[in-house]
Amino acid sequence: MLFATGAVKDKPLNLPGADLDGVYGAAKFVEWYDGYPTGAREWPLTAENVAVIGGGNVAMDVARELMRNADDLKAKTDIPDNVYEGIDNNKAKILHLFIRRGVAQAKFSVQELREMEKLPGVQLIINEDDFDLDDETIEVAGKDKLTRQMVEELFAIREMAEDMEDDGDVDFEGNPADRKYYVHFNSAPTEILGEDGKVKAIRVERTETGADGKMSHTGEFTDYPVEPSTTPSATSRPRLPALLTTSTALTWPTPMAMAASLPKRTAAKCATACTPLAGPSAARWA
Repeated sequence: MLFATGAVKDKPLNLPGADLDGVYGAAKFVEWYDGYPTGAREWPLTAENVAVIGGGNVAMDVARELMRNADDLKAKTDIPDNVYEGIDNNKAKILHLFIRRGVAQAKFSVQELREMEKLPGVQLIINEDDFDLDDETIEVAGKDKLTRQMVEELFAIREMAEDMEDDGDVDFEGNPADRKYYVHFNSAPTEILGEDGKVKAIRVERTETGADGKMSHTGEFTDYPVEPSTTPSATSRPRLPALLTTSTALTWPTPMAMAASLPKRTAAKCATACTPLAGPSAARWA
């Protein structure tokens, strides 16, 4: 018999300020919401604005739980009573998921992405500029079945996010959304800024990712004010600045001519910006 528990300790964040109050690893948080016998019984989710750092299934899982509706979760899972109460009292209204590399280099499973798509009361918001993939990146990603499927699902999410905005900031069922879930690719946190030992801001650098998966730095930094939070592998977060974006179509150049072609759209939306990004990178935020 193989007893597979998963990782029990967090990998160090290795960022200046990672030891500030308000920054947490995912392991203990996962123990809590999974009802692990020796895990915490309570996790006070008091921050309205939260962020998760990571580009794999654990980050996606943590972010999803922070956006879940407690009654929906209870109806679909064997959630412990203490976790149900914690999720039911969760104050999070805005969540930002930061992924250092690009769309084609993420490590999400299609199943995790599809579960993210169906969160009641949650509007998905993406940076459409992240989906402007060059031909070489598309060709490399298309050689691996799982990567191709993941990228196709992410492009479907891009279209879903556009529809959610166009229909008046709604969730996947067309109902008014009271929570917003931002997904940021090519966004590398470089420092957690603090005051009096608590998280005050997070510094994020815009990155670029080549077809070979190598990440390069652009030197474009933005500091975002935050408040101390109780979220895993994360800090609490305010709204991000609104910028301008355009999107492009995707076609897989595979030997079987399997293609996922998405319509080209141009959209723009502005809102109050705290610190605008510099340079050519552009994104739309609601």
